[in-house]
Amino acid sequence: MFIRELPTTYKNILILIGGALICWILYSISAAIAPFLVSIVVAYILNPVIRFLERFKIPRLYGVVILYIVATIACVLVVIPVTLNIISEGHDLLVRISNLNVTNLTTQYKAQADNLADQYSHTPWLKNYLELYMSNEKMHEFAARGVVILKDLLIQLFNKLVGFSVRAFSSLVGLLFIPLVADIFGNLV
Repeated sequence: MFIRELPTTYKNILILIGGALICWILYSISAAIAPFLVSIVVAYILNPVIRFLERFKIPRLYGVVILYIVATIACVLVVIPVTLNIISEGHDLLVRISNLNVTNLTTQYKAQADNLADQYSHTPWLKNYLELYMSNEKMHEFAARGVVILKDLLIQLFNKLVGFSVRAFSSLVGLLFIPLVADIFGNLV
């Protein structure tokens, strides 16, 4: 049986299955394809600069190497200090939160709640609400929960930042492959 003899519904189903299969294959090999795609884009973008350097009798390969050295130095001078600064400040904040005294927070919140209750003494329902829900035990529980949640969020953020740094480093290692391929594609552009 030929495909053209199939009913339209079956043809559409085969097209959808084929499209899904192609998408899955592309997704599966995307890590291998990505350097080539980036190389093509980089070669297209940097081709005018390379041609400008060729006017001064600089060979194409040396021009690509010069551009990548300049770009690498610029990235190192910007990305590494900013990343280290963010990690350092995140660590300092995590240490400060770890040393945070929940009892002091509770007394501060209780004093603020008492001030609010005094300010809104002309509305009895609001004053009763503040006095009821801003009791010392509830404030202690609220402050303790807040500190734990904030600490957990900061730990997650710190872990994501470290994971991002590791992925960025592995991507930079992959970028070492791109100048070679960009030179090859640059000759084709």
